[in-house]
Amino acid sequence: MKRAAVLGLILPAWVLSVPAGSRPHFGDTLAEGLRGEALPVRTKHVVARNFAFEPSELEVTPGDTVVFENLDFVPHTITEADRAWDSGSVAPDSVWVLVVRTGGVVRYECRFHPGMKGTLVIR
Repeated sequence: MKRAAVLGLILPAWVLSVPAGSRPHFGDTLAEGLRGEALPVRTKHVVARNFAFEPSELEVTPGDTVVFENLDFVPHTITEADRAWDSGSVAPDSVWVLVVRTGGVVRYECRFHPGMKGTLVIR
C-alpha cells in the first residue's frame, strides 16, 4: 500500500508489509531539498523489540529515510505523539518507512503499547 500525503514534519513514504528478511535494500542516494538543492539521503533504522523502540532517540536530517522494523511477536504502531501521523498496525517481521522532511523534535509511541516511546531529533 502506498501513501502520498504530507503529514506534519514527516512524510510517510510507503508501508511495506513484507517479511523483514526479504525487504528491499535502502541505499544512499540524493534527494531534492525544498529549494531544489541536492540532499544526501541516508537510511536510519529503529527496531521494535521486547516492547521498546531501539534506539529510543535517533538523530536524522531532512531527506533521511527511517525504517521501523517490528521484531516483536505482536503488532505495533509508530504514532506521532499528537496523532499527526500513524503507521497503522505493523505486523511482526514487517517494516514501515518514513521520509523526514523538516526539522524539529518528533515524539512517537505505539498506540497498542503506550509505554513504547521514541524520539526523532531532526536537524
